[in-house]
Amino acid sequence: PLFPQGSAEPVALPGEKVMAIGSPIEWAVYEKTLTEGVVGKFDREIISHDARINGGNSGGPLLNFDGQVIGINTFGTVE
Repeated sequence: PLFPQGSAEPVALPGEKVMAIGSPIEWAVYEKTLTEGVVGKFDREIISHDARINGGNSGGPLLNFDGQVIGINTFGTVE
């Protein structure tokens, strides 16, 4: 399920554990992946975390440990 919009609590908190799910480009080797990490920073639009994002995982869900989708994974650098 999606994290409820309009909730009084924040989507993520620094130190919270998260999971990233994806289907990497090397699908013949890794059909699907699940990686775990920790939120480092959260502001209204960006959740910075250290869960490993493999090539091709962009667009996969970022989940909290309640199983709620709290974001969509993308890879990029912050300027």
